[in-house]
Amino acid sequence: MKVSDIAGRDWDVLIILDACRYDIFKKTYKKFLKKKSKLKKMNSLGRYTSQWLVRSFPKNYNNIIYVSGNPVINSRIKMECMGEKIDNRKKFFKLIDTWDWGWDESIGTTPPKNVNLDFLKYYEKFPEKRFVLHYMQPHIPYVPLVIREKTLLNKKEKDLTYFMLKKPIIHKILHFPIFEPMTELGSKIIYRLFKLKTGIDYQESNYNFLKEKYGKDLIRDFYKENLEYVLRNAKDLINKIDGKIVITSDHGEMLGEHGIFGHTCQENYKELIEVPWLEIEN
Repeated sequence: MKVSDIAGRDWDVLIILDACRYDIFKKTYKKFLKKKSKLKKMNSLGRYTSQWLVRSFPKNYNNIIYVSGNPVINSRIKMECMGEKIDNRKKFFKLIDTWDWGWDESIGTTPPKNVNLDFLKYYEKFPEKRFVLHYMQPHIPYVPLVIREKTLLNKKEKDLTYFMLKKPIIHKILHFPIFEPMTELGSKIIYRLFKLKTGIDYQESNYNFLKEKYGKDLIRDFYKENLEYVLRNAKDLINKIDGKIVITSDHGEMLGEHGIFGHTCQENYKELIEVPWLEIEN
């Protein structure tokens, strides 16, 4: 199934699991979501978040509130991410920047519980609206692993992060007129995006680090564990809301197939584009 107009389909709450593969979701979700549901396989319109967003929500949607744990999808500034121009400031009725206050430096991402908090707050205020809820997981970093090992990155990757942030081009960007008088806010967004792209979630280097420390065969287990972590939080939320709920993803993830990890490749491998479409009647 290929969906070109996600907004045109039947749902009240759309839950996005970032970088969630169909095959691993299929083997995992019933452990947490036992309500009446129907799972389909969908081909995503994007290989990465910004591409998916531009293609899946091409219009403006005054009836949708988007709760975002992902700094790529923010209401603050127009930006270009991986070749895609994104301006979400008028695309939705509201775009809630949970990533702004809810980012947890100790785990290097936005935990799903913080996304849930923002969702419930606005769900009570605007019961007539449709909602998109965007979790960062199962996208790396793998939160249960980070908590268990009490380590986020090796020193090399931390140094790379701060080196990129200190490059002169970043300071030039922050002095563009669009950032004035919000240099501090612009800095925060750039900081978190660069942490995603060059540190915590810089895919090639981070996966190399995981392979060297744990071996590539364990990466799939860490990914599944991270998926279980977010599904546990999604279950808690679903039990508190009514209506038709759909769980899907923006894109999949390569976990060693064709020697590739992450989702930066340019090929439409099935592991990268096949995502779940789980319909739940609540």
